[in-house]
Amino acid sequence: MTLGEILDRLNEPDEVYQLLVEAGDLAGIARLRDEAERSGRDPAEIALHAVHAFTSSADDAAWISLMGHIQQAESPAGVCLSEMIVWAGSREHAACGHGACGHEHSA
Repeated sequence: MTLGEILDRLNEPDEVYQLLVEAGDLAGIARLRDEAERSGRDPAEIALHAVHAFTSSADDAAWISLMGHIQQAESPAGVCLSEMIVWAGSREHAACGHGACGHEHSA
C-alpha cells in the first residue's frame, strides 16, 4: 500500500474506527470518543481534521517519524491515522495553553 492509498483511505469517515481497530489502537478510539463527547463533534470529523492538519502542517521530522511507524506496521493506514491524531492533539494542546482553554487533555 502506498502512502497515497493510505491517505485516500484516511479521508473516508466510515473507515476511521475500522482503521483504529485494525491498528489495535484502543487508546486512540477512547481519545476520539472523549474528544467527540467534550466538543460535540463527530469522531470521524475529528480524525479527518487531524489528517488534514498533519498533511498541511507537519514538518519533515513529523513525516519521517510517521513513515518509520508505518513502514513495518500490519495496518499501515491505522497506524498512520493514530499517529496523525496524536500529532494533531498535541498541537491543539500546546496551542491552547496546556489546559488554559478549560477542557481536559489526554496524555
